[in-house]
Amino acid sequence: MKILKITLILPFIAFVAQAQEEFKLDQEYSMNLSGTIYLDSDDADVTISGSDRPDVRVRIYRKVETKGFVWGDTDFEVIVEEDGGDLKIYEKSSGSHISVVGYMEEKYTIDIEAPKGVSLTINGDDDDYLITNINGAIDLDIDDGDAELRNCGGSYFKFDLDDGDINVDQARGKLIARLDDGDIEIENATFDEVDVRVDDGDIVIETSFAANGSYKFRADDSDIVLNITGGDADIEIDHDDSRLYTSGDFLTLQDGEDFTRLKLGKGGAAVRIDVDDATVRLTAR
Repeated sequence: MKILKITLILPFIAFVAQAQEEFKLDQEYSMNLSGTIYLDSDDADVTISGSDRPDVRVRIYRKVETKGFVWGDTDFEVIVEEDGGDLKIYEKSSGSHISVVGYMEEKYTIDIEAPKGVSLTINGDDDDYLITNINGAIDLDIDDGDAELRNCGGSYFKFDLDDGDINVDQARGKLIARLDDGDIEIENATFDEVDVRVDDGDIVIETSFAANGSYKFRADDSDIVLNITGGDADIEIDHDDSRLYTSGDFLTLQDGEDFTRLKLGKGGAAVRIDVDDATVRLTAR
């Protein structure tokens, strides 16, 4: 009589009635008052505020609760490094992929208090940001997240957003923005250089024009609203299946089916607008 032995090898499966995992960090770090904070995070609510403090305080809290069947295991931590006057903050995870039959709930917050003069270089995925009182350059590369800037006094702003909105209450200097499926709204600006491209979103900007400034706007399936608070300009608009509305001291120099040329005041700043399936509204005070 032969006895057949069967061995089953199963992947790691854990049944968890309810479990939770927590990560906490509250620490102060040194950096130059005009250094750069580099932040790379995923799925966090991020608050960054500037003050007169001489160092940086980083507070991070992450709590994950699961209930049901859980496959896999991971370790999570956030690394903070002082690097030549800059500060680098990034996540580090190890282990296998987690799968859950049931539910998983995550609360993840990052709170950074820094000197006002620092710059920010941020790379985020599914994060939301509130940034206040930061006077250095701000560079945001965000996928599926929103950002709000309040009272930031720098002169360089760069935004690259996919499926997210950006809202700024004041700005100056140079603006570079690329948005896909998102809106950009900026108030109280004094830009001297602008390069904004939006696909499937709206551009709403209030700014003055510098005498030798350069302003480029590109929109596809979007609306452009420019509230011009000061300055003169030569404005060229390439438009396909679009509508143009103006209010103010605009002189029409050329009005064609696909191209319109306007002059605001005495002319000066170079404004180029290229739109497809859009509405353009220009208002000059």
